Amino acid sequence: MYTCRLGLACVAILALLLTTQGAAQDDDQQKPVVWKWVDFEVMGHHSVSREEIIKHVPLKMGTPYKTDTKAWRQWSADLTKRFDFFQTKVSAVRYVDGKSYLVIDVIERGNEHLVEYRPAPTGKVELPPDVTAAYRKMFGYHRSLFEKGTPSREKSDQGFLDYDDAQLSEMAQQLAKLVPPHREKLLKAIANDANAETRSKSATLLNWAGDVEQSMVTILPHLDDPSSVVRNNLTRFMLHYFDRVKSAETRQAIVDAVIPQLSRPSHGDRNKAIYALSMLANQDKATRDYILKKAEDKIRYIADNSILFNVRDPAKQLLQADAP
Repeated sequence: MYTCRLGLACVAILALLLTTQGAAQDDDQQKPVVWKWVDFEVMGHHSVSREEIIKHVPLKMGTPYKTDTKAWRQWSADLTKRFDFFQTKVSAVRYVDGKSYLVIDVIERGNEHLVEYRPAPTGKVELPPDVTAAYRKMFGYHRSLFEKGTPSREKSDQGFLDYDDAQLSEMAQQLAKLVPPHREKLLKAIANDANAETRSKSATLLNWAGDVEQSMVTILPHLDDPSSVVRNNLTRFMLHYFDRVKSAETRQAIVDAVIPQLSRPSHGDRNKAIYALSMLANQDKATRDYILKKAEDKIRYIADNSILFNVRDPAKQLLQADAP
């Protein structure tokens, strides 16, 4: 049986947002998941309590989940005005067990730098049609599988992202044949294409492009991309291959690039960043010490304030005294 080498991260990666990867077991009798609202994740607040914030959000826990971006935008605006925040971002996260959380990210006045990013690129890079077609097929399937609540394990022991599920594995192996000649084009798209969807797609396709350590080094400046989806996919790509990074200098460079994501007003940023740092810390004591020196206060804030297991738990784990 395959054992996930990512430990806690494996569970979290399989149970993230609908936009993350998921696979299913063959079970036509599997009942679709019915998501319900169960709680609020409130982060970034310092001047106002969590209880005071959620008191003014008209969402009843226990009711069925519904994607309602119009309402979320209105709640964001109302909270920003009521408490004189610089900005508020309301979104949602769903897990495969049917639990949904409303995520409220507060940007207090004085913390405007948390939503400052590198300038969006303005160029155009055409990705190969056969690669994009294979990508659409795989991730269209992923979307439907997530809705069934039946994820499959991911693995990367062959140097590319693969799955236990036979059908997904076949698709992954096809991508592993198609993508490698286009690695430089993917990196160029991440750096230069104006379309965030093209950049995010290219970030995920790096999983099948080969030469993963060199790709990681190249994409580090783009962990500051203005698109949260691009940042999510770039960091998620790296999570699968940290054990292949042998250079201590490269590990420290990754740490420096990832740390700002801990404070971004986005569950995806926090989740990927805390798992990246936790996994890098497990490589050696020097890296762990470097992480805590640079970001212990940010990690402790997450450990103390997040209620979501795939943010809170790895943060607490990272703060434990029993360093490697």
